[in-house]
Amino acid sequence: MKVRLGGVWIPLFVLLVTVCALVGMNLSKTRAEDTTPSPEFIAAAMRDQEKPGMAVQITYDLQTSHVDKKTQQEVALAFERRYIRTLDFITTDERRTTNSPLVAFKSERIRTSFNRNTGEYREMTENYAGPWGRIEHTANNAPDFPAFGSLNMESVVWHFGSEPLYGIVQSGTVSGKEEVDGCDCWKIVKCYGKDNVQQRVICVDPKIGFCPRRMDLVIHGDVVHRIVLRDYKEVAPGVWFPTEQLGGTKLGDTPLTLTSYKVKDVKYYASPAAKELPVKFPSKTRVHLDDGSEMKVP
Repeated sequence: MKVRLGGVWIPLFVLLVTVCALVGMNLSKTRAEDTTPSPEFIAAAMRDQEKPGMAVQITYDLQTSHVDKKTQQEVALAFERRYIRTLDFITTDERRTTNSPLVAFKSERIRTSFNRNTGEYREMTENYAGPWGRIEHTANNAPDFPAFGSLNMESVVWHFGSEPLYGIVQSGTVSGKEEVDGCDCWKIVKCYGKDNVQQRVICVDPKIGFCPRRMDLVIHGDVVHRIVLRDYKEVAPGVWFPTEQLGGTKLGDTPLTLTSYKVKDVKYYASPAAKELPVKFPSKTRVHLDDGSEMKVP
């Protein structure tokens, strides 16, 4: 028996086999998408964006504004940032400008470097008061880097203190799917403290290399800090970078409100020069150390 399709007679048996094969392929694809990945698999997919020998160098502009409660004036804040990531270092070079009447300086430059092997964090700030620096280590409660200040758009290698995001994922538990901004994500939960009163809840999107769409800090069941990353752009093959971040912290009984930081432009460059990676302090710079002491560079 034959069936006519588009003017062509096709044996019914062949048609049935073809239809069954297509249905089977779709069912297999659906099952594969619904199969819960292990934390180790997700972490490995994240680490795959850091291929050996590959350096990511990106420049981008961030901008935001808000209405000052005291002056009722709109305060603008702009950032020009250069971001470099290698297997050994994460470095930023940032220039900030603001029109806030409450800030003594209208512009400043902040350079940072994080040695991913030793955990040493360096920061140098240059403004109207002159240059000053600091050196801290993750073993001594160094600031969250590269998420320091919640203004860095990096995602896959985000650090919470000394713990990278993929480390949290690998030691966490996949607790099912959750939709974030219309995207199907896998939710990973890692518990801390006595009776697991504190949790990191990370929602990652498999369609963009398991990059995070949302990251929450939950204490006693209440979200006290949230970061949402949107509008990812593939800046290099297999390397994804968000172009909008919403972040906020809940203080006391005030509701959690998120401030938006948007990237105006993203540019990807080839590998940086090695001399650009660690921050170097100029002569006579005052440097604060994490033991509370201070030194002056000769």
